Amino acid sequence: MQIDKQKPEIIRTPEIPEAPIKNHSPLFRRIDFTEESVGFQGGSQKRSGIKLALWTWLSASVDALILTSLSCFFILTFSFLMKTEASILFKSLFQSIQLYQVTMVSFVGSFWLYLVFMRVFSGATLGEMTCSLRLGQPLQRRQSTYILKVIFRTSLIILTGIFLLPLISLVLKRDIAGEISGLKIYSLI
Repeated sequence: MQIDKQKPEIIRTPEIPEAPIKNHSPLFRRIDFTEESVGFQGGSQKRSGIKLALWTWLSASVDALILTSLSCFFILTFSFLMKTEASILFKSLFQSIQLYQVTMVSFVGSFWLYLVFMRVFSGATLGEMTCSLRLGQPLQRRQSTYILKVIFRTSLIILTGIFLLPLISLVLKRDIAGEISGLKIYSLI
C-alpha cells in the first residue's frame, strides 16, 4: 500500500505484474472439454462393424463371468448356511436331468433379469461399462419405450439361444438384434 504524497487521502495499491503462463510441457496445457473426441457424440467412428461386434462379445463374456461368480458365491453361502459341503451340492445339481434343467433355466432367467435391470437403471451392464458400450443413444434412454425395447432386445437374444443372434451379427458385421428391436449398441470410444 502506498500513500500519494501530493494527495494523502488517496491510497494506491501497487500494481502486481501478471506472471506469464509458461506452456513448457503437455502437463500444463489448457484442456478444452469441447473437443469432438471427448464424450458421447452419437457413437464411435473407431469401433464399428466387426470391432464393435467383438467388443460386444467381450462385454457379454464379462457379464457371464460376473453372473457365474455370483452363482458360485450363493451356492457356497447356501452350503455354509445348511452346513453341507459345496461339492455335494454341485454333484447333486448334475445328477438328475430335471434338476439340471431347473438350474439352467434359473441361471438364464437370472441372466435376463440382470441384463434388463442393469440396462434400465444404470444405462449399461457391468460388462458394457467396462468395454465403454451403451445400449441406445442418450435421447432413446429418456423415452418411455426404452424399457420395452430393452426387454424385447434382451428376450430376443436369449430366446435365439444366446449365441445364435450375436454370432450372425458377428458374421454380417452389424447389430442384427439392434435393427430388429430398434435399440442399437453404441461405442463410447
